[in-house]
Amino acid sequence: NPVKTIFKLEFGYTNTVFNNYINEVKNKATNKHNSIRPLLSSYYKDAWLNYEIGVDFEQNNTRFALTGLENKGSKTSPFVNLTGEFMKSWSYNINNALSYYKTSNIERNFHQLDFKLRYNNNSSKFSYWLSGENILNITNVQIAEATATQNSFSRSMIYRIPGYIGVGISYDF
Repeated sequence: NPVKTIFKLEFGYTNTVFNNYINEVKNKATNKHNSIRPLLSSYYKDAWLNYEIGVDFEQNNTRFALTGLENKGSKTSPFVNLTGEFMKSWSYNINNALSYYKTSNIERNFHQLDFKLRYNNNSSKFSYWLSGENILNITNVQIAEATATQNSFSRSMIYRIPGYIGVGISYDF
């Protein structure tokens, strides 16, 4: 059997220039956003294990010409995602990422762990699942972000919705 693995590489770049005014004096602002996402992924059919391994890099820089102020922010997020099927009726999905957020004066780490375990028997209209979203951060959900608008820039602390664990039953009509 040949190895069923693919390599993907995604790039993103935006360069935005906008003008604002301070006491009727032009203050040109330049925002540059770069992103790169290398990824190694398997695609075995009906496998007990498929994987997706990679890292997300993002960098956002804004510079104001008149004031000389600069705002920098970056995110580095390595991840490992696993999916698979076992014992004919069971399947699972695990998403795991560790994100590092950094601005000029703030640094935060954030570990995201999600899972889903499903039971679906083809002879039954019922299916059952157990799901968890962001289960390691049920109480600590703070990240840092650097943003820029036409007349200002900011370094913000963002609080995300806490994680959860849930159980469910579904019925196909």
